[in-house]
Amino acid sequence: MDPTDSSPLVLIVDDDPDGRNLYSYALKAAGFRVEEAADGFEAVDKGYKLKPQVILMDLLMPRLDGWEVVSWLKKNPTTREIPIVAVTGAQEDVQKMAVAAGCHAVLTKPCPSGRVVDEVRQILAAR
Repeated sequence: MDPTDSSPLVLIVDDDPDGRNLYSYALKAAGFRVEEAADGFEAVDKGYKLKPQVILMDLLMPRLDGWEVVSWLKKNPTTREIPIVAVTGAQEDVQKMAVAAGCHAVLTKPCPSGRVVDEVRQILAAR
């Protein structure tokens, strides 16, 4: 990551490397800086250290799931204001729970990469 680049930073958290690569490529092509995390522990670490402008969070991951990561990040004063977008294959009731847990928005998998880029842009424009 180039420390002189002031483009917004997006952290993509997903245990599926194909999903991370798809969204990473699209976001980079749209002018965003991107960091990736393959599990919840890495997500918490990078969230605290990097303080990205937006986090894309898969909710269902092994070891430490996205629900726990959202909880940890929202309890910490340095990361509580970072918008988190849940990207999940879950149904409507789980989507409502994600918003109640602190997610800014929920995108349903499979989600076209263009929709992810649009969501990130909308969130940043509103800040």
